[in-house]
This record gives sequence, structure tokens and C-alpha cells, in this order.
Amino acid sequence: MTTKVKGKTFFKEGTQNQKILQKFWGNGKAFTSDDLVEDLNIASPGARLSELREAGFDIRVVESS
Repeated sequence: MTTKVKGKTFFKEGTQNQKILQKFWGNGKAFTSDDLVEDLNIASPGARLSELREAGFDIRVVESS
């Protein structure tokens, strides 16, 4: 059984942006910058999210209450 790699059309497989897409794209779940740091070992999550936005992905900031 093979697992489809999400996001490799947009970013090289194994890059941080591709890993974010693999984990969160299309699942409808919210995530935090801390999730990216802790789960995917991404040191600069804000920069990665900016890159994803620039690539046309709908990344939204939701203020916590």
C-alpha cells in the first residue's frame, strides 16, 4: 500500500512546506505555530506560513479567545 504524498506538486518532497501540507492540507483541522514547532520541528513557522500564502494556499489567522 502506498501513501499519496501531498504537496509535492508545489514544494519539493521533504521540505518544511511540503511537510506542513502533508500533515494539515484538506483535513479541516486548525493548527498553531507551536504545533509546527513541536510536531514538525519547524524553527520559523511564520516564514513557512508566509511562503504557503504566497504560493496561493488559504492560510488564516484566528485569534484565540
